[in-house]
Amino acid sequence: MLDRGLHEHARRMPQRCALLHRGRSTSYGELEDQANRLAQVLRECGLARGDHVACLLPNGPDIFAFAWAAYRCGLYITPVWAAACRAMPMAMRARRTPRMPRSVTKRRAP
Repeated sequence: MLDRGLHEHARRMPQRCALLHRGRSTSYGELEDQANRLAQVLRECGLARGDHVACLLPNGPDIFAFAWAAYRCGLYITPVWAAACRAMPMAMRARRTPRMPRSVTKRRAP
C-alpha cells in the first residue's frame, strides 16, 4: 500500500528531502507531520472513507501533503483549477453543497 510505504520511508529517513520547490526543501518527516495534521482535520470535519473532497491549492508542496492525507483517510480527491472556479456561474456554485465547512478550506497546515 502506498501510504504504508511513504510512512515507512518517513520513519526511516525523516530528514531526507522529499520535495524541492522554489529553493525550499521539505523532508519526508515534515511531509508526514503535515499529512497527519491534515488527515485529522479531514476526519474532524466528518469526512469518511469513500467521500469525495475538492482540492483548490496552488502548485507546490501543500498539494502533496493534502493528497497524502486524503489517501490516508480513503478519500477521493478532485483537483480544481482556480480559473474554472472563477468562470463557474454563480447559480451553479449556489446549488453545490460542500462536505467541508468553509473555514476548513481556508485553513493551512502549519
